[in-house]
Amino acid sequence: MDIQSLSTRPDEKEILIIPFSVFKVMKIKRNYLDDSTASISIEIELEECEDVIDDKKVSESEPTSRSLSLSSSDNDIKEIEHYVKFKQRKYLLYGIVGILTLAALLALTFIFIFTFVVKKSSTKNTINKTTTASETNEIFDYYLPSGCPNILNQSNWNARPYLFRENLTTFPVTHIVIRQLGDSEPILNQQDCIRNIKDLQDFQMDKLGWADIGFNFLICNYNDDQQQIYRGRGWINRGAHCRGYNYNSLGIGNIGNYATRKSLSTFKSLIKCGITKNAIVQNFILNVFDDLQTALINKIFEAAFISLQGSYGI
Repeated sequence: MDIQSLSTRPDEKEILIIPFSVFKVMKIKRNYLDDSTASISIEIELEECEDVIDDKKVSESEPTSRSLSLSSSDNDIKEIEHYVKFKQRKYLLYGIVGILTLAALLALTFIFIFTFVVKKSSTKNTINKTTTASETNEIFDYYLPSGCPNILNQSNWNARPYLFRENLTTFPVTHIVIRQLGDSEPILNQQDCIRNIKDLQDFQMDKLGWADIGFNFLICNYNDDQQQIYRGRGWINRGAHCRGYNYNSLGIGNIGNYATRKSLSTFKSLIKCGITKNAIVQNFILNVFDDLQTALINKIFEAAFISLQGSYGI
């Protein structure tokens, strides 16, 4: 710095201004005053002056800066808290969606299991139970205790399949209904019996609309000394032979000559068989139609029912 022109007078040593700084001249010392040839050397002691205006500005700006800083910090904290809450809500939403999805899957799984496994198994068990009950009834129906007469099943006389069956509501039955089928053709042999029975089944199913032949059993007599029992609806199924008695009785149709002793003996053996297998009560009631001749009624009563402890009714 060129300070040759700097005044050394005491009253002119107040201030030295350097760009961007203000200094106060505290002391000036000139060297080599005795040597006129020597270069002038001056020592200056300076003290930096405080900028009152700047200090004031700084002091005034400090609270604002501090306020801004605090405000900025508060905003940052609020943003962080908002972000944390946003993430928490997002995770909560994801959790709810996951729970709902899992519940829907469990519901679908339950529906699938119930529809295709449980229901199918239940239906299968029901079918098995029904089948078992049906098989049990069929076994009982076809079972013949010792001493029972031979009975030809429907398959033996080529019967048509029945449409449906209903069980008797009263079992063992309390009534026996017998009817003489007098309109049948002359009976010469077993083939004639089967033909007459099949014609009767066709008429009752096709013309009358019944589910099967109406009688539970049929007795056919031919050549005056041959009798055969044919199964109709059997021991446990409701017949269609006498209105008002179909649910608590067995209907027996008689084909051919009914007045012979062997014919009555066959009838008696069928009734005894029913009592033995507990399909007929011992104190049963015999019901006959009005077209049955009185002579037959008396013979049946004398030959068949006195020894069986049955009673007779019209």
